[in-house]
Amino acid sequence: ELKGGSDSTPAVANGRLFAVTKDDKLHALDAATGKTLWSAGISGSLLFGASPLVADEHVIVASSGGTVYSFGFDGKPEWSTDIKAGIFSTPTRNGDVIYVGADDHKLYAVTLRKGTIEWEAQLDSRIVASAPVFYQGRIYVGTYKGTLYCLNAGKGKTEWSMPTGGAIVASPVCFNGRVYVGSKDTKLYALDAGRGTVVWSVQT
Repeated sequence: ELKGGSDSTPAVANGRLFAVTKDDKLHALDAATGKTLWSAGISGSLLFGASPLVADEHVIVASSGGTVYSFGFDGKPEWSTDIKAGIFSTPTRNGDVIYVGADDHKLYAVTLRKGTIEWEAQLDSRIVASAPVFYQGRIYVGTYKGTLYCLNAGKGKTEWSMPTGGAIVASPVCFNGRVYVGSKDTKLYALDAGRGTVVWSVQT
């Protein structure tokens, strides 16, 4: 039992479970026994089911307090980067770059090793629960205003955007040249991943 409760999803890797509690702590547990190995304080917690990101021997936590942290598997703090805006979704990784959506209507690219901000991209609204997805050199993410964005992963330039009729709070899924996303307009969309054209939509 971890005090404080949790609104997040744990991450499991290399025999360890990483969980964030609402009392602003990251916990590492033995995944087989549940024994707490170490705990570390952070600013804010993880909300809306967001999860820590395990990248090689690093545990990345992007908190509701607006700070991105990197911890070693031994619990040692490696770096922290304050972007001064709440983060309410799970970050994603491509190589040595972490992508983080924030409450200030921006998507950030942060280096895995040092935590420096490579670029930031302006979007039309906050990002809530929708985790960025990397696919074939691009980043896809949905905003609370209901727009699905496709950005160049290297430079952060918007390649296309597609508005829906409601908030996007689910993460996109990419497969076989298409990107799939659900919207609060009660539709599921399939789009061409490169051009952003709607292949089909289904009323649910």
